[in-house]
Amino acid sequence: MKKALGLPQHATAPPLLECEVCKYFMDTIDDILENNGTIEAIEVVVADICVLFQIQVAEVCDGVAREFAPIVVDVFTSRFISNEEVCVHFLLCPESTATTSPITVQEEHRRNRVAHNAKKESTRNWRYAAMVTEDSDEQVALIKGPQPVKVDASGVGRFLQLTDMHLDAQYKAGTNAHCDVPLCCRSRYGPGDAGIWGNYKCDLPEIMLDNLLSHLATNYSADLDFIFWTGDNPPHDIWMESRESQIASTQYLVDKLKAAFPKTPVFPALGNHESFPVDQFPTPPKNSWLMNPVARMWSYWLPSDALQTVQYGGYYTTLIRPGLRLISLNTQYCDVYNFYLILNATDPTEQLAWLTGVLAKAKASNEIVFIIGHIPFNDVGCLYKYSSQYERLVRQYAPIIRMQLFGHTHDDSFYLTYSEDKATSDPVSVAYVAPSVTTYTNLNPSYRIYEYNRTDGTILNYQQYYTDLALTNKQGYPTWTKAYDPISEYGMSSLSPAQWAAVTARFNATDSYFQRWWFHHYSQTAGRAPCTGGCKSDSLCSMTSSTAKAFLECTGQEYNLANLWEWLMNHLC
Repeated sequence: MKKALGLPQHATAPPLLECEVCKYFMDTIDDILENNGTIEAIEVVVADICVLFQIQVAEVCDGVAREFAPIVVDVFTSRFISNEEVCVHFLLCPESTATTSPITVQEEHRRNRVAHNAKKESTRNWRYAAMVTEDSDEQVALIKGPQPVKVDASGVGRFLQLTDMHLDAQYKAGTNAHCDVPLCCRSRYGPGDAGIWGNYKCDLPEIMLDNLLSHLATNYSADLDFIFWTGDNPPHDIWMESRESQIASTQYLVDKLKAAFPKTPVFPALGNHESFPVDQFPTPPKNSWLMNPVARMWSYWLPSDALQTVQYGGYYTTLIRPGLRLISLNTQYCDVYNFYLILNATDPTEQLAWLTGVLAKAKASNEIVFIIGHIPFNDVGCLYKYSSQYERLVRQYAPIIRMQLFGHTHDDSFYLTYSEDKATSDPVSVAYVAPSVTTYTNLNPSYRIYEYNRTDGTILNYQQYYTDLALTNKQGYPTWTKAYDPISEYGMSSLSPAQWAAVTARFNATDSYFQRWWFHHYSQTAGRAPCTGGCKSDSLCSMTSSTAKAFLECTGQEYNLANLWEWLMNHLC
């Protein structure tokens, strides 16, 4: 999922029209199910509404409807939940409507229809040991490769972060980059100006990925302790995907990384695009079609005990070396677009309970911790019910958490967590959000090298690199260039939370200083207007907010999820 338009715009009132449309849509689904209608009939309704409200063109609407209709039916018939609650979850209705509206006769019928399924679901107890699910008899065959671990716990180490590759194997130079669907640059959309090395409106071509990996292997393979790979592997053709295409995309990139870095440990995290349909992450056993293959692919780098929770919920912990623990989270359990969170948005695969135990054990064992994931927990698409629990854990265990790394937005940013729910308290942790490898949309391909103290895990600095796509297409080859490092660029003495808080204050006081950050925010892409006024104040609020609620309060708004709906609808791809 990509933030294409920057930060959310202020809204003055909940979108009541959208609320009523949502409830009408859910009533229509009820009618179809009550009359024993088919999934195909639901597909027609979803596609028609999508076209009617000009959410996308007919081709995309039809494809998305075909993919999501079975998910809607599955969620809607799993247990009783009111139509208002569904619409509140998707931020279309104010929260008050979920409890004040009476249950209609229609919903009473649905309550009766799903009662048996609800009882069955409530008696299930899918614990960590339930690794082989009823949806699949696949036993994960471990594929172990060379896994050297640097035991030297002294000196300065380096590691690489790659995120949001979104490789498009169908990208073709000389095709139309400006078609009427979200992802172009393919033969089916006719001739155009798509460059050999890529286009700012499209996803990453294989030639650019191969050049990047060759560049990294040549210049860093002997100098990297490990690699963090923070998700989003498939392209943005979300209306024409399948389970097979999603697994193949991840497998292809696993093979590429193994070939480029045969002796370097890689620690992955799942992105929201890895599943099918996009963003849909159910609980076991319905997730086994994805989690079993992912565990098999990741087994090349991960120990068998880490693979148990990968198979269960897509998250894991492992020691990078004695005393340094990695925690890789599946952040899609806070993803507002994940329909399955309608059924349980609190802790659907017990990841937060597991995380609490892992952190407590790490503290008792005098370990330091690195946390990686895909969606930043301050992202407006991350539900507050989940992100607030994570924020509490970060505050509690800040003394041992040396680093948080995310991707997802495609942009270069960071945010702080404070000791209390206000930015005037002490900053206790910083989260880094790295820019994407893909150019989608209007970005230069990027990667990041971090330097850290091997003894205590402190992040000392990082170097951000990019290649200018326009220049690359013009000169016929990429030139990977250092964009900046924060110590030099921002005059920092360290990358401590206190220093980052001082930098944000400096951004606020000196506009030219802030505009340098803004240029880096979009990966050195030329032609962007300066960020002033509300854009600047919202950006500063984002840096000092570790949840969407804190962000809205910083910008002077009440925490009303409906305020974010317009912004979220602009970021479906």
